[in-house]
Amino acid sequence: MRNFDFSKYEHTGLFTLFLLISLFTLITIGQNEVVEIGSVKYLMILIPVFLVSIVMFQEIFFSIIFRAWPLMLMVLVVLVWGCINNNIHSSFRLILFLLMISWLEINSTKLKIKALFKIYFLLVCLSFFVYFCTDISPWSVIVGTSNDEFGDWRVSFFPNIANTAFLSLFVFILCTKDIETLKQNKFICALSLYFVIFSYVRTALLCLILYATLYLLLRKIKNKWILFLLSLLATALFTLFIGYSQLIIYKFKDLTIVSKFFLRGQTNLSTHDIYVQMYRPWVWKNQWEIFKNSPYFMGRGIYNFNDYISSGFRGKGFEETDSVSFLLGLLSSYGLSALIFYYYMLKKNYFNAAQSDAWACTVFSLIIFISMQWGTIFHPSSAFFALYFLVLIKGKKAFI
Repeated sequence: MRNFDFSKYEHTGLFTLFLLISLFTLITIGQNEVVEIGSVKYLMILIPVFLVSIVMFQEIFFSIIFRAWPLMLMVLVVLVWGCINNNIHSSFRLILFLLMISWLEINSTKLKIKALFKIYFLLVCLSFFVYFCTDISPWSVIVGTSNDEFGDWRVSFFPNIANTAFLSLFVFILCTKDIETLKQNKFICALSLYFVIFSYVRTALLCLILYATLYLLLRKIKNKWILFLLSLLATALFTLFIGYSQLIIYKFKDLTIVSKFFLRGQTNLSTHDIYVQMYRPWVWKNQWEIFKNSPYFMGRGIYNFNDYISSGFRGKGFEETDSVSFLLGLLSSYGLSALIFYYYMLKKNYFNAAQSDAWACTVFSLIIFISMQWGTIFHPSSAFFALYFLVLIKGKKAFI
């Protein structure tokens, strides 16, 4: 059974269909819209996962047993703990993760680069209709023509500007994975860079800097252990910088470049004002406390973040959800069982390092950084999760 032939199933078209449904659903979701569970939009978000699970049932079953078994173990631990604590519904999201990752693990799950680039260009073209003919999006794709309330110099083809930034970031990363791909897709590369810069999502801009710096460094390294460890070290240092950024930025808050890049152009801010704008470390701290105080360090399952934060911070401008921090969110929700997910990610990064895939190791660092800063995009049924984690799981060879 261990020699089950996954390769005979070729479903690159299925991946393209998955991206089409997932990404075009995002066009209907506004900047500050919260998608209600059970709504039509919520079902549209989940449809791609269930479609894949039905079409690829046999392959996913074998993939769970032989490749994604660590995540299956995690699901079982959470299910058992949920039964004990009457919180079994908390495992639903993990089951989605298991299905998605098992699908991505199958040999035939690959992405045609040209297909993604065509979808990307189509989304940009469609945004003209969305902007001029509907009231869903306040953003234009041309600098200086967006709604003044949100910053007329910012651009986006999705109604939610963060989605534009992180899809464009991935497209740029894919364009630059090697010289040949870059030469063949110069226009798409330039277009994606334009949207990364002028969407002006700080996490995406920092990722752009991290990617350019780290890829230039790692591509020269052939030793798998050095490649593996440097990708971890770069992520840790970058995350630590964010963790202590409030103290650093407060000292230089009135410098134009610091104010423009980190503080949305505002000056004369108090430490509290800076804390409000750069609240991720505060979220991390609270998530860690939730984990530490959970029964037997097994997490709280599905919980209301507001129930666990200090009352003095409520209603003062802080983000009232912890979904922006995906990795620590797993720890606070699922406790020690989340270590299995971390192990799986490290294992995949080591495999890429062993293949001398510096590009995939660089993207691993970006995944960790985004997961800590803007982890909301990594919902298991989203195109973003599928795209970024496809790199982690298979590296360059998954893109044809």
